[in-house]
Amino acid sequence: MLDGMLAAANFRNMDMVFDMLFEVQPIFEQLLSTYASDESIPRKVIQAVESACRYVDISSLPDNEHMIRLSRNLRSILSIYQKTRQGQVVTSQVNAADVESLGDVTALISAISYLVRNEMGFSPNEASPSMCRQASDDFGETEVFGIYCIHTTTSPLQLSAPNVLRAYMQLLSDMVQYRTPSLIRWLPVQTWRSILDVLVDGVDNDIYDVSRRTYEVIGKLGAFLKINGLDVLSEELGQLFRQGVQRLLGKLLRALLFSTFDAELVESAGAALITLGLIDPDHLRSCFGELFTQSDSAAFADRLSATFTRLNTELEANEAVHVFLNSAGPIPDPIDSASLRQPLFDFLVNTRAVLRVK
Repeated sequence: MLDGMLAAANFRNMDMVFDMLFEVQPIFEQLLSTYASDESIPRKVIQAVESACRYVDISSLPDNEHMIRLSRNLRSILSIYQKTRQGQVVTSQVNAADVESLGDVTALISAISYLVRNEMGFSPNEASPSMCRQASDDFGETEVFGIYCIHTTTSPLQLSAPNVLRAYMQLLSDMVQYRTPSLIRWLPVQTWRSILDVLVDGVDNDIYDVSRRTYEVIGKLGAFLKINGLDVLSEELGQLFRQGVQRLLGKLLRALLFSTFDAELVESAGAALITLGLIDPDHLRSCFGELFTQSDSAAFADRLSATFTRLNTELEANEAVHVFLNSAGPIPDPIDSASLRQPLFDFLVNTRAVLRVK
């Protein structure tokens, strides 16, 4: 019934729907606390939250006070859900076809995704055009808490189910594009560690959409880290990102050189590799240097070195790279991957040829 009422929301009855959501908040919280051990009740509550995020048009609320109230209402419910569900994640093998076993996860991801889409069109300073900065920041905190809630109430096995992972990577891509400063500000280090693990697994993933979104996220997040610098982060988070950049660099380079790579993904994966290489050029050289151990031939070493030298020379002269390095702003645009297409393809073709011949 509640889902149907929310689905009927429009600009004429939005105030009434909003008041109804506020009235049911304590009921939802009581249900979550009382039936914490019951799988079905928390699932129903999260599905109701998903419907609220889906059908309530934030921009049609009468003022910023109502917007902030809605954000905190949703965050309060998510907070109780997280406290009662943390530690109850599934640890056995998940059957991806079992919709019920993944209902909580998919509803939670969808809820946060709908919130972000409600605010699409942020300016470079993370402000939303549909509300004041205070309201936008409050929704940012709610959306980031949603990411935290996903990781603390969901097991890696649940998150790896194909449809769940597709939806999660889409959400993560949107969040990194529009909310990176909020993610950096509010997301705990342990959750970032989990996110980096997901990104590492997403490189060269068997699911096309997962790989595509992974390279998008790496490119966007890498752009933020390169332009804003790792020094702006806490010491613990900065160290985690340095390690993450190195892990992703190594796996990306191996995937591009040794895997049967989808041609449509080479551009985005290569742009992600170049972005990470700009953050830690020494580690990129180290990863490439490991390839020299595959043969003792001096000719092999010379040919391999020539491919890397040529790539560096072309990147130094690339206009898009210069534009990127001179960009600014809390959320800088990633490198224009189209401008990297030719040097990347030349590098990969030539390097793969050298590795095959040895």
